Amino acid sequence: MNIGTLLVLLLAAPASALACEQRAVLPEHLQVDDAAHFYVVAIRRAHGANLVATVQRSFGGAWSPGQTVTIQFEQQGLPDAVCELEARGGETWLLNLRPVGGALRVSPFDSRNVPHNHERFATWVRDIEAAVSP
Repeated sequence: MNIGTLLVLLLAAPASALACEQRAVLPEHLQVDDAAHFYVVAIRRAHGANLVATVQRSFGGAWSPGQTVTIQFEQQGLPDAVCELEARGGETWLLNLRPVGGALRVSPFDSRNVPHNHERFATWVRDIEAAVSP
């Protein structure tokens, strides 16, 4: 491939694809450092850098099931980044949320954020439940 072809391919690729570092295999079990940061949420709508969601499950965090929350995307990636989170209204997600002031923030590149139909969703929810059980 010559340099001209490479430049055309790079310019044609979306920015999120260039930042995406697809990990071949996610861990079977989730290492839970702080279960209170994890929530299962139903996305009501996504607009710009924000999600509006209803909390379905809380694992000891400040927000309770049934509460409507606004979640803001953080702009920095993580060392174990995967493809950018693309949540849509009507979807349910397990999210690793970080409270900042009165708001919730999520990294769009955190590999621990998975939709309900992801192969690790149910296992990781059980891992979080086990971390908060006595």
